[in-house]
Amino acid sequence: MKTFRLFTSLSVMLLMVFAAQTSIAQSKAQKKEIKAKLKYFKKEKAEVIGSSRSLEVLLEKHYAKLDAEGYEETIGVSENCPTTNLCIQHATNNAQVQYATLANSFLKGKMVSESGLDAARQEGAMDKFYAAYEKQISSNLSGILKQSFAVKTKDRFEIYFLIDEDGAARARRQALERAVEESRANQEWANSASNFINQSPDSSLTE
Repeated sequence: MKTFRLFTSLSVMLLMVFAAQTSIAQSKAQKKEIKAKLKYFKKEKAEVIGSSRSLEVLLEKHYAKLDAEGYEETIGVSENCPTTNLCIQHATNNAQVQYATLANSFLKGKMVSESGLDAARQEGAMDKFYAAYEKQISSNLSGILKQSFAVKTKDRFEIYFLIDEDGAARARRQALERAVEESRANQEWANSASNFINQSPDSSLTE
């Protein structure tokens, strides 16, 4: 009994040490990312738009939310727009398109590499499906994007958005249903695609 308790205590201690080391590693990685971003912003002479906080504070809050999980990031860019309101509108639209393109590319890759279906034979028939899927995701994101912070340089406007992962997954599922309906994709393809919808497209960047 004493041996079992000792083993349990040692296991708990090892887990705590591992968790602490992981946290330290994540903290170092986060600081490195923030430092790189600050260097980039300084080079571009960027100024914060819509907040009195410093860029360093905004970046720390932004990456803390990303590291805590539950959020994905997408960045919207607008160039040479005449007013701030137009910049925000264009950058928001750009962020939606960027995320939709990423999600669509991710699904295509999964369908080709893991679905086991004859992608070459179905390629022409599925073009309409992928186009509809990407369009629907972009549309579905309009109420999900949460602006984290915005910066402006001489001729460029950037908005950093956070996307709730559950909301993003829901948007992808709804987009899939609509795309299947619009393109009349066969059920085999629809079932196969549904296996990958809950996977975040961001995960493909780190695999």
